[in-house]
Amino acid sequence: MILMARASPPAIIRSGGRRSTVHTQWHSLGTRGHSWWLESDALWITDVARRAAAGNGVLLYGEPGAGQDEMASEVVQRIGARNGQMELSCPPDVETGQQLERLVNEPPAPGLVLFIADLSAFDGPEVELVSRLVIRHGAVVVAVSADPQGAPDAALSRYLRLDRARVLDLSLIRATEYLQRGIGGPLSERAAYTIWNSGAGNRSMMRMISADWVEVGYLVHADGVWVVSGADSPAGPRLVRHWKQRLAQLDPAVRQVFELLALAHDLPLNTVLEICGNAVDTVHELGYLRLEESASRDASLRGAINSAAIADQVPPGRSRNLLDRVTAHIEAADIPLPVGLVSWKLRCGIDVRPDRLLEGAERQLHSYTPMQALELLKMIDPAEVPERATSIRIAALLAAGYFMNTETLALLLGQEGPQEPSRPVVEGVTPEATEALELIGSAWKGDFGQLLAEHEEPNLPDSVRWLWQELTHEAQVVTGNVAAGLQSSRELLRMLEQTESVPFLIQRSRMGLFHLELATGEWNRAVGTLARGWDAASTAPGREGRGSLYTAIAEALAGRFEMCIYHLRREIPQLTALERFDVLPLAYSIRAFAWAKSGNRSEALKALAAVEQQPLEATGGIWRIRWAGGFFWAHAMALVGRVDEATEWVMAFAARDRELGNVSQELMALSAALQWGYSPARELLEEAAGRSDGRFAEACTWTVRGLKTADPRELEYGALLLRSLGHYLLADFVQEELERMNGPCPEQKELPTAAAPHHEKPRSVSAVGSEKAWSSLTPRQRAIVDYVLVDDSNSEIASKLGLSVRTIESHLYLAYAKLNVANRAELRGIVNGQSVELQNVTSHT
Repeated sequence: MILMARASPPAIIRSGGRRSTVHTQWHSLGTRGHSWWLESDALWITDVARRAAAGNGVLLYGEPGAGQDEMASEVVQRIGARNGQMELSCPPDVETGQQLERLVNEPPAPGLVLFIADLSAFDGPEVELVSRLVIRHGAVVVAVSADPQGAPDAALSRYLRLDRARVLDLSLIRATEYLQRGIGGPLSERAAYTIWNSGAGNRSMMRMISADWVEVGYLVHADGVWVVSGADSPAGPRLVRHWKQRLAQLDPAVRQVFELLALAHDLPLNTVLEICGNAVDTVHELGYLRLEESASRDASLRGAINSAAIADQVPPGRSRNLLDRVTAHIEAADIPLPVGLVSWKLRCGIDVRPDRLLEGAERQLHSYTPMQALELLKMIDPAEVPERATSIRIAALLAAGYFMNTETLALLLGQEGPQEPSRPVVEGVTPEATEALELIGSAWKGDFGQLLAEHEEPNLPDSVRWLWQELTHEAQVVTGNVAAGLQSSRELLRMLEQTESVPFLIQRSRMGLFHLELATGEWNRAVGTLARGWDAASTAPGREGRGSLYTAIAEALAGRFEMCIYHLRREIPQLTALERFDVLPLAYSIRAFAWAKSGNRSEALKALAAVEQQPLEATGGIWRIRWAGGFFWAHAMALVGRVDEATEWVMAFAARDRELGNVSQELMALSAALQWGYSPARELLEEAAGRSDGRFAEACTWTVRGLKTADPRELEYGALLLRSLGHYLLADFVQEELERMNGPCPEQKELPTAAAPHHEKPRSVSAVGSEKAWSSLTPRQRAIVDYVLVDDSNSEIASKLGLSVRTIESHLYLAYAKLNVANRAELRGIVNGQSVELQNVTSHT
């Protein structure tokens, strides 16, 4: 019997009196080991090992680099540690044949593991010897194949029936976990998506790409998070060497598919099938073929860096030959010139007509490559086709993220500051279009009056007509015509989705609708709007990089503060790396709000300090983004006890919006001031609610009436409307007022026996706050505090009081703010006369 001690992969297998090694190419950031493994891998390996030991053996297969080599090595160690293991050379050499013959003549004990590193290459008389060892003497085969089909024509398959286990490429979620464990730390969602998409989910490719990007400084570690430092993904030396070796090993027909798609970027699938035939299926099986859901069903390679690495290795002669074949097919089929052919022709030194360049630039927008569109436009004289070139240029700049605020709008139109050669400027804009863009700039500043005064839609380039429509709908909403404006905005988004518009238009329209629903208090609808169409791919290319930020805002609107913080912990360093200073204050404000609502006062104060280091007025951002940041910043300030500053801020916002006629945002600001006890806000809120037809305005009207008349029925109806909208901040306030009117809540009559009876103040009221602060607790808040003092968890309190955990948390956080404590541990310590250091307390909530 041949025994071997356990070793780390690659496994060292004893074969006779000599040693041989399973050679596997590894590309990692650090030392090779189990850091590049998933927790689920151990369970999968255990299951495969059990299946292998119960039969003739197992074949682990998948595309090259999927992980079958290291998985197989672990399976060998699992089942061969006790009974012995032997590696068979592929193809078999003389020594391997002699060893197998000796084993057949002197049979070992059952369970010997025979490891075949490449099943397709294992052939000859040794195949029959292996079969005899398995069938007659109980040996077990563990084989590996880099064939996605599982090497169906392998010689051993004619003799033995092996259990088959395919090692799949990783999904985005599992790839993120894999990368975090291997690299050592969390990644931003943008970084994880970029690596996963570039590597097509292949483990070896993702390790290789990560190592390349760390070396060139594209993947950097910032604030404990791995982020990408720019929009363009570079093809590193490891990836270039990989594709050089890979292409040389591929069948010529399969290699042609890779070369064709790398040079053309994307082509109609029928064109690719016509030129390359069934080899397209092989590329699809390898996981590198992306099919776009479009009328022509465009095909492209996954990962722009793969295309770049492959295209540079195609000889000029073969490139020109492929181009001629594709061009002939496109012209014969009478279909629009694919965008990639424009760049391909320029690559081959062929002149392209201006109208073809325009078509190419226009189609670049559909493939998320706006910067390439701008490069094509540089080759066109604006005087030749001024209006169309201007339209496409504006669209490309919008898609590239340049038209994000009023400052860049003015700079790009050449109206402010010195013009640098590298600065993109829109040339050839008609006076009417310039005037319309200036109105758009005013609307971005929050002044919709001039835009509403326009009775007819101006003659705008097609690329910005949708922007005019979007801002017209926003103007309706913020000035009080909420129902019609929201309906029109939703119809615009639906139209863009159904007509296969440029993807960036759809996402910007979705973000616009999200902001409108946020500003009108319809938070449940806002969460649904984002959930219906947002994904990592939506903002992976270009300069947007805001997907996780809006996901975090939606989590905050839904009351899921832990998830909100989770997303922002990864997103803020990424936004900083991309220099997105227009939205960073919003991100920090949301984080401060989420920490404050979670009861972690110290972290909330840190986030607030970060906001104050980036004043909202200095960002030059779109007003709705600045307003959202200020709104959540003020709520965070109030939750940590700085109510006066928060009130002053929202009242300043309300005054500005009242002057501009933005009643929807004025309502939101005044409702916040009302929650914090600012009595003048009551009359102002009632007056503003009368100028809007929104549901939030109706809820505010019922709330103010109920407070004036002390009618609980009106307050109950107002609370019901607010709960249906999802505006839990004002709804919680109304619920407290109801409890004040109705006396102690019924739940308080059945307090736990271990809880001390209510006192007018705690034992150490001076430590907690004033008597006024203690008496400001509502009956329900006092009941919840009593349960906290006997160390009941939030879920236990919710169960006893028949409320949701979120409602308990909301009341508890308000109680903390009123009593000026950070968390339940500090509250219990102060009430019991103990001293608790805030820095050493971990929030229990």
